Amino acid sequence: MAAREIVSVGVERVQLDVVLAEVGVSKGALYHHFGSLNDLLIAGVLHAFEESFRESELWTISLRDNCHSAQEVRDQLREVIAASQTPERRSFRSLRLHTLSLVRTQPDLASKIADRQAELTDLMADACRKFQERGWSRPGIDPHAVAVLIQAMNLGRIVDDVVEDSRRVDPQSWIALFSVVLDSFFITE
Repeated sequence: MAAREIVSVGVERVQLDVVLAEVGVSKGALYHHFGSLNDLLIAGVLHAFEESFRESELWTISLRDNCHSAQEVRDQLREVIAASQTPERRSFRSLRLHTLSLVRTQPDLASKIADRQAELTDLMADACRKFQERGWSRPGIDPHAVAVLIQAMNLGRIVDDVVEDSRRVDPQSWIALFSVVLDSFFITE
């Protein structure tokens, strides 16, 4: 599917013939259903973007609904951070950043992405609010700001993804720093 090709090679390098061969349709069928290659790429980007959002939503809901202490939230959050920062997730970070950058030039994509981005941020902010209500995190810190910071830090890894392996920050160092920042939000029990 186009989404898989986009994630593996990037939007700019998607080859129409590869996508058509993979899904087994003709160019005529593509243009009948999508109108243009750009429309297909937008649909593919949205599909891949949605997959990564669903994963983030499931992690957030699990943290919000299944943890019984601040320490449990911190421990599970560290696991989520570690899972999201692996080299295998590099293509997803890149796709998400690229998708966010496309909203300036693709109005159809912009409205869809903006709505989904707001939903995820609101869900994460709701989880942060619940932690505050339970006395697990510092009052007076805007939960929405925490939600945006978490996402920004996750995307921030892309800065290091583009350099040679030998010059990259050690993943454990990044995770440790991420944890220190997030730990400042929580109250020590």
